[in-house]
Amino acid sequence: MDDNQSSSGSENFVSSNVQKNDVIADDYLAVELINSGYSGEVWRCESKSCARVVAIKVMYTVGESVRATRAAHVSALLKNSSSVDASFICGLAETVFHLRHPCLVFELYGMNLKEMITKENVLPLPLFQIKAIMWQVCNGVASHTDIKPENVVLVDDQTTTVSDISPDGAFYNKNVVSNVQIKIIDLEDSVTSPRNLHFVPGTMGYRAPEVYGGVGWGFPVDVFAVGCLTFEIFTGLSLFPKTDDVREYFFCMERLLGHFAPGQAQDISEMHPAIFRTKTRVPKVRGAAINAKVRNKLLRHVADVKWFKKSINQSDAVEFISMCTAVDPHRRLTIESALRHRFFTKFSRVKLN
Repeated sequence: MDDNQSSSGSENFVSSNVQKNDVIADDYLAVELINSGYSGEVWRCESKSCARVVAIKVMYTVGESVRATRAAHVSALLKNSSSVDASFICGLAETVFHLRHPCLVFELYGMNLKEMITKENVLPLPLFQIKAIMWQVCNGVASHTDIKPENVVLVDDQTTTVSDISPDGAFYNKNVVSNVQIKIIDLEDSVTSPRNLHFVPGTMGYRAPEVYGGVGWGFPVDVFAVGCLTFEIFTGLSLFPKTDDVREYFFCMERLLGHFAPGQAQDISEMHPAIFRTKTRVPKVRGAAINAKVRNKLLRHVADVKWFKKSINQSDAVEFISMCTAVDPHRRLTIESALRHRFFTKFSRVKLN
């Protein structure tokens, strides 16, 4: 959750000061910085005591951490649950401390889906691989609330080079992911019950519109993010442009997903009163209030998305994406109905232990 600070409460963020070859908790040698985000840094580490390689997220907070505590709580719930969701989640191995910074220790996996999407000559993925990845995400998505490509990793990110043929008849080499098994990571912002309206879940670009209303939200927010992620894996393009401005976000959403219902626009207007023109029969986002240069950039993104959506030559996939990203959460697929959608017909007889 890189742009949502409302869940951190009174936590004080301080640089972790971890350097290569530092030893964390008297055991883990910091080998390589893998990633850094809003709440901490992820390091590839080697355990001196048991000769294993792990990923350690060093939180920027000092002392007690709401996020670290939440990750431990959710991980424990998953481990003690009979739910099949746990097999698709990267659970927490242990929590240690380094210079008073909480450190979350996980098994080390491969690259995340954002890295895979941007890797040269990988997209488009074979259709069966896209379906396999998204089926796993849907099975493990319950109560995560921050699904995005960065939070889904491949268990093994090795690729194989195969020969393919282009539309003009020319042969070319293409990289194919060898193993499509995934794990969902980043449990620090997961919730086990919907929060109050002061907590804004998710990351802009994958965030459902109802979280901006004054009436709370529910777990359909995860399904909305699933739809966004499915589109991105198919096309390599994010469904919505990068922006921190709610009006700009809704401006694109209205043009891609359709108009907001009057009741929903009214709910959102209680928290964001300047976004909609609500005196019209159909509420409309106040696009004229957006800077002309920015508005034109947003419209170009909308045009690109519409073009790429037409390029998805799979009617079941287009329908799945549309039903997952319905603006009205009551019209959106539930995660159970998403798994029963014809997009996943191939997996209808799969039995999970």
